[in-house]
Amino acid sequence: MFMAIGGSLIMTCLVIAFHYHSLRAVTALSEKFPKGFKRNFTVVACIYAVHCIEIAWFALEIYLAHEVMGLEGFKGEWVPTIDNYLHMAASAFTTLGLFAASPTGNMALVFDIIALTGFTMLTWSATHYYSIFSRN
Repeated sequence: MFMAIGGSLIMTCLVIAFHYHSLRAVTALSEKFPKGFKRNFTVVACIYAVHCIEIAWFALEIYLAHEVMGLEGFKGEWVPTIDNYLHMAASAFTTLGLFAASPTGNMALVFDIIALTGFTMLTWSATHYYSIFSRN
């Protein structure tokens, strides 16, 4: 249990730091465009890319937890492929929870922390987007 929580918290701290610096860069980039489509598109595309990178990092975390650290905990059909790791990470990150194989035990803790982190990052991004475009 401590390995699952510890590894997840380390990844969460890395994601938070990355997200913070990414949003600062997005803000600086957005100021190079006048208000309008180009500015909106640039900000949304950059935030989308940031979230995709974070999902890939969480897919790596799930891989490391399952394959390297040996954490077990999937109920149902589970085939350890990159597609499945990415799908599981994206489903957890977006809090959709659409899993073919349900995580159980220690892996469920990993997925819970990914979901909490993902929800926080998505909310943070939405708030940041609003703050960029609510300025005069």
